Amino acid sequence: MKCKKCGKKNTDNAKFCVQCGETLESPLTVSNTKFNFETAVNVSWIKSYQKILKVEECLWAGIGIVSVFFLLFSLLPLVAIAVASILVILCLILIFKRSK
Repeated sequence: MKCKKCGKKNTDNAKFCVQCGETLESPLTVSNTKFNFETAVNVSWIKSYQKILKVEECLWAGIGIVSVFFLLFSLLPLVAIAVASILVILCLILIFKRSK
């Protein structure tokens, strides 16, 4: 049976999609069937795992952004000092050349 939400192919007797946890049968059919604890636990675990993956993606994205800003702002003063030093050296060279 194919999931209408994500398109994942599931077994014919599956009640829920193994990928997204979506109900594979109409609500009337599901309510008439016997509750399957194992399927419910698996669906719950899948949904929890998907939430964990989303949180992990957000954390890695946040770490990446912080790292970029840290590198930019930690290198910026060094670049500014280097540019200022070069300008001072050029000014000193010009001053000494004109004084000759």
